[in-house]
This record gives sequence, structure tokens and C-alpha cells, in this order.
Amino acid sequence: MVTTPVTVLMPVYNENHDNLKALIQDVLVAGYALILVDDGSDDGIQAGFPDVIILRHQVNLGQGAALETGMQYARYKGIEMLVHMDADGQHRVDEIATLLQPILTGKADIVFGSRFLSSKSVSLIPWRRRWQLRISKYINTFFTGVRMSDVHNGFRAMNQKAIQQIRLKVSGRGHASEIVYQANIHKLKFCEAPVHIDYDQPNQTNPMSLGKMLSLGGSLFWARLNKYKMKIPEKVSYTRQQCLRAAGINN
Repeated sequence: MVTTPVTVLMPVYNENHDNLKALIQDVLVAGYALILVDDGSDDGIQAGFPDVIILRHQVNLGQGAALETGMQYARYKGIEMLVHMDADGQHRVDEIATLLQPILTGKADIVFGSRFLSSKSVSLIPWRRRWQLRISKYINTFFTGVRMSDVHNGFRAMNQKAIQQIRLKVSGRGHASEIVYQANIHKLKFCEAPVHIDYDQPNQTNPMSLGKMLSLGGSLFWARLNKYKMKIPEKVSYTRQQCLRAAGINN
């Protein structure tokens, strides 16, 4: 049983409103608090739930930037446990408890969800996506020095120690590797836990097309050259400051 309050952090960009509301409802019914970061959606999101915190970027900055905005809010509020979760319905709310278990037992500060730790989960991955993910695994190992089975899975959980120490500089897709890199250099305890990804959700796009893989490789190469100590682009910094100031955080 989870007794420590848990908050779900969900970046949102141009999601289907009806599907998003259904997912929000599932998260709240499960007893979790929820932070949405609207990353410059064309028409904005209207959650319709008064208890949901919504932080809004005026322009699209990328998933890494959206997660860091949410994590800055979490640090300010002293949130003790945070779960990163995608907004497209691929991740299962009932598997949040699986991610939290190693943290609750003191075995990990951060837990990464993996599609490759159970044969059933692997069988759900379309064949094209499967080889793309395997290639990305080797790319990640090369750039971070950490061998993991499924780095580019946005489903992960962390305790307050990890929330405080992991501070994202990579605004785009490379943030997933950056999180692993920072967990390693900060000597955080981390592990993977088996999760399932539902690929039959409506309005989903392929996150790992060839063009996106090349973009990811370039992003990781540049980030690794700088040892992930990158200057945050002015647009990102300014938009985030606006967003957090609107939420009552003056930093």
C-alpha cells in the first residue's frame, strides 16, 4: 500500500481532448495527484478537473523542457514521489504501483519502466518499433555509458532525492538519455521494472521514425560532447519563467 503522496507529471501537446480527459480521470480515481504541462498546444488544454495543476508553455519547447518545468514545480512544492507518464494513453495507470515498489522498499531512487523485461510486453511491440528501440538502446549505451533495456520509455518514477538532483538541460527527445546519465553521475540508485505499452491507442504517432532517430542521435552527440552541461536556450528559459511565474513560483 502506498502511503506517501504520489504525483503524476504528464507533458501534453495537442492530445485528443476526450482521450486526455479519460486518462486524467483514471489517474485521479487511482488516488494520485496530477500535474499537466501544456507544451504550447494549438488550442490549449482544458482538463475540467479543479484539482489538476496545469502549467502552460506559450510555445512548444519539447518534452524534455516540459518535464523540467513540471519538476521545477515539484521541487518548489516539496513533492516526495513523482511519476513521469505520457499523455497518449500508452502507459497503464495500474502499473504505476509497479514502478513505485522498488522506491518504497528503498532499493531505488528512480525506476525506469521497460517493455523488454517480460515476453508478453515484448510481444505487444510492433516489429518495426521493436528494432528501432533496440538500436536506440545501443545508441544510449554509447552516449551515457549505462546499459539499459528500454531508455526511451517515458514511464518512470522517482523519489525526492532524484527530483532534486536531476535537472534537465536537453529540451527534446534526448532528455531520456540525459536522465539516465544524471542518475549515474549523481550516484542515484536506479533499476528497471516491467511495464506494458498499449500501441492501439487512437491519435498516436510513431515517436521513432528514421528522421527522429537521426535527430535524437545528433541531439545526444551534442549533449554528450558538453557532458550534458548545456546552456538552456533563451526561448526555453524565458517561456518557462513565464509559466512558473503564472503558477506563483518566482525563480
